[in-house]
Amino acid sequence: MKPLLFLDTETTGFKQPRLVQLAWEHHPTGEKCNEVFLPPCDIEEGASAVHGWTMEKLLDKLAFDESESYDLTQKMINESIVVAHNAQYDIGVLRNEGLTVPRWICT
Repeated sequence: MKPLLFLDTETTGFKQPRLVQLAWEHHPTGEKCNEVFLPPCDIEEGASAVHGWTMEKLLDKLAFDESESYDLTQKMINESIVVAHNAQYDIGVLRNEGLTVPRWICT
């Protein structure tokens, strides 16, 4: 059986969904990621009200594609089955960031 990658995103909102926060945990290794990033577009007020992130809080963060987590996340996705709540949305966000998710399960 393939390993599982439990994954969740926080985003800029529904109009132009880009990554603000990415969290995942790989099973069976237990390797984890929980990082915030500077998105390439503004965060919608509704999204900020849900997750609490604002552009001002993220100005000192790297863009996701400039971070070490970018390549590591794609590697973990490639070797795993991604498990996420409302997976189609999270997969769309990852696609907007340039990642591909070949196998997934929606909870």
